Amino acid sequence: MPMAGFDRRSGLSTGVLDELYVSAIALIADDGTPFVLVSFDLLGADRKLCMAVCKAIAAQSGMDETDIWVSATHTHSAPSGIFYGRTNYCADYTALLCEKSCKAAERALREAQSVCAALGTAQTEGIASLRDRPRTQAEYAMPLMLLRLEGAGAPVMLCRFTCHATVLDEHNTLFSRDLPGAAAQALADGSRCLFLNGACADLSTRYTRAQSTPGELARIGRLMASTLEGLRMDTCDGFGSRIRAIRRTLCIPRGGSLPDAERRRLLVDLQSRKAAVTDTAALREIDAKLAVLARQPAAAESERAVDISAVDFGSLILLGLPFEVSSADGRMMEAKLSAAAEKPVFVACYTGGYDGYLPSGAPLCADSNYQDFASRYPPQIRQTLFQCVKSCIDALGKMKTEKTAKGNVYEQPIS
Repeated sequence: MPMAGFDRRSGLSTGVLDELYVSAIALIADDGTPFVLVSFDLLGADRKLCMAVCKAIAAQSGMDETDIWVSATHTHSAPSGIFYGRTNYCADYTALLCEKSCKAAERALREAQSVCAALGTAQTEGIASLRDRPRTQAEYAMPLMLLRLEGAGAPVMLCRFTCHATVLDEHNTLFSRDLPGAAAQALADGSRCLFLNGACADLSTRYTRAQSTPGELARIGRLMASTLEGLRMDTCDGFGSRIRAIRRTLCIPRGGSLPDAERRRLLVDLQSRKAAVTDTAALREIDAKLAVLARQPAAAESERAVDISAVDFGSLILLGLPFEVSSADGRMMEAKLSAAAEKPVFVACYTGGYDGYLPSGAPLCADSNYQDFASRYPPQIRQTLFQCVKSCIDALGKMKTEKTAKGNVYEQPIS
């Protein structure tokens, strides 16, 4: 299979470092109404694939498609689930993803049991760094959220981490879950864990990894697992007292390709800057921008339909976004929405589709970050998105549904 995530990598995968999975966690209300969250160990899952998986699970289970979410951990050591008309992924591959998703969801629903929920949050250093800053300014305490469900068997966990899963670089040609996989392997108590990625557009392991090797991946994974195991967990009172899900579809404008003259000017400017840079990690930022400028112009597209989702579990809310959102925008949204909802709100990116980077809103120049170079949306999309997000949270507050929860998670290998 082709591997996704790096412009500078070509060729097919050559083997498996660690298995890729689709994980499904099921939460079921006392009245029998379920909610299912599916997470792929893929670069992303575009809207078309998400819709296909939702339809398949809904047809099998009788669920409402709004109560099924599909996400991806954004590992760069896996195939893509982002197609948009590409022909290098066959129909058999997408059929396999739907089949494995249905198996995972069916078993999670069938084996659900009564659980008690606990919530823990932390900020941990040494995992993520701000990749668009110089090394001396790149330190970052990565936020982690852990929802732990205790039942009769091994604990079931939902972990929201916030970092590009890129300990392994473009030289790796082996399938790997990367960071979430290494953390899962290092967990000592046999817990089953579904991973979601958060607002990590400007976060990676660029300055925290000593090298891009399986040994270094295992080290950073142990650090993440140690943080998860050491979290102070507080009883999540009211979790599952109700489960209310909402989905809004936005049709938003797409930006056009850069004019040739502007593209050439930026190429010249970045090449001259590159000659003066000696830090290898900083060089990656410049090389990444140059790779974007070297891409073939994307097909013209006036607008794109994107899905924004939110689900209220009674004591906390998950917000599903199909974008790669900056850490600052993620903190801002979570703070404002938590205050408005009077309960914690956690952002889960790469959810309900994949639509690339959310632009910062600043004009594009050589000093712009990689996110702005790679985004194909105009700056005003930020305001449109924020308004839609707020309307989803407000709508959840008006829905009157009382439910309690059970839960389970089950994984199916997809590699």
